[in-house]
Amino acid sequence: MDEKGASLIELLVVLAIMALITAMSMPKLGLLQKNELEIEAAYLAAELRYAQELSYTVQQIHNEFPLVQADSTPRFVVQGRGYYIMQNGKMYHNHTLPERISIKTNRNNFIFSSGGTAQTVTITLEQGKKRIYVIVDIVGRIRVSDVPAV
Repeated sequence: MDEKGASLIELLVVLAIMALITAMSMPKLGLLQKNELEIEAAYLAAELRYAQELSYTVQQIHNEFPLVQADSTPRFVVQGRGYYIMQNGKMYHNHTLPERISIKTNRNNFIFSSGGTAQTVTITLEQGKKRIYVIVDIVGRIRVSDVPAV
């Protein structure tokens, strides 16, 4: 019998080999790294917004009970390979970053005021040579950027 063309099995084997080669080359292209870094930055920004929302629920400092206010104010803490929110002596929303991603900041411990404002904070997420910045400005805006705050 004279065969012209390829059988279905031969085509499937070739497609499987091409899929393996593509899957192995993607991390080298940096596509997965950037995506993972962007996901972590978006999650960090969401956690910062949550801490900001919690701060809206805290009453202004009462002259007779200042320690109660200080303990109930939510604090955003960056420590080691992750971050968490501390309120009323309890740790909430503890998140550890993947091994490949490091975190740096100019303030390891900060709060939002009851109006949602904050001191300027820049948190840098780094994976290899790639960096993404999560920036909180003085009026409380939280943004993710490829360039650091000036």
